[in-house]
Amino acid sequence: MAGEYDTVTRILLEHCAQDWLAALAPQLHLTPPIEPEKLDPALATIQRFPDRVFRLRYPQNHLLHLEIQSSWESDLPQRMLEYNVFLRGQRRLPVRSVVLLLHRRVEPPASCGLLEYRDIQGQVYLRFEYDVVRVWELPGEALLEGPLGAAMLGLLTESVRERVEEWTRRFIRRVEREVADRERATALLDGAYILLGLLYDGVEIARWFAEAQGMKESSTYRRILDEGRVEGQVLALQENVLLVYRERFGEVPGEVEAKVRGVGDVERLRGMLLSLLRVQRPEELQW
Repeated sequence: MAGEYDTVTRILLEHCAQDWLAALAPQLHLTPPIEPEKLDPALATIQRFPDRVFRLRYPQNHLLHLEIQSSWESDLPQRMLEYNVFLRGQRRLPVRSVVLLLHRRVEPPASCGLLEYRDIQGQVYLRFEYDVVRVWELPGEALLEGPLGAAMLGLLTESVRERVEEWTRRFIRRVEREVADRERATALLDGAYILLGLLYDGVEIARWFAEAQGMKESSTYRRILDEGRVEGQVLALQENVLLVYRERFGEVPGEVEAKVRGVGDVERLRGMLLSLLRVQRPEELQW
């Protein structure tokens, strides 16, 4: 899922980042217009490259860097500082840094939003401030009733958790009704599907999206379903191997269970199952 999440996040940044900022403008005290800032594509090869950058004209000409994080990571403040310094050097303009946290899997520390470095005497010699938006704390229904690009963020909020299936189906209907461009519609549906996977069971999400016309045409969706089917086969075969071992030879040793659980290939697991049926003693197994 991580690879799909990264891919879809890049697509969402292309299609939706401006809607996200527009929805967050009151909270961040942003004054429109908010315009995408193009950076040299060659710079994308550097190790630290920002997710998305915008230019704002008020109260003075400056840049806003928007970074998307599935959840808090301990090195995030340092990365935000590096991005900020990089952009300042590229454009010679003030840079405001904003992190959009999608999930509270790791609770952000009380100090998030502030990075300080101290010298050996304990004196602060560097202080860097950045904004942190916790998506789960946002007003979910207001987001879901707003621009479609930002509406999917509403599905990740605590306030709609009890009715997330209903709101997800509403979101799907809105996309099908309001978005004529097939590429954008697919990006929105793929994005919502992947982001919901941060919080909810994949089988349930697949059921919510089963009738969405755009998802039937989505290569991302098909890959996820295919991966899910293979994963299900692997888990079932692992259980069958352990069950047959237990029935034939008694308790499964820990090292044997670990070896079985570590096999993710369907054909290899089938071979292990067949070998269990052929040998007379566990010592004869050639795993």
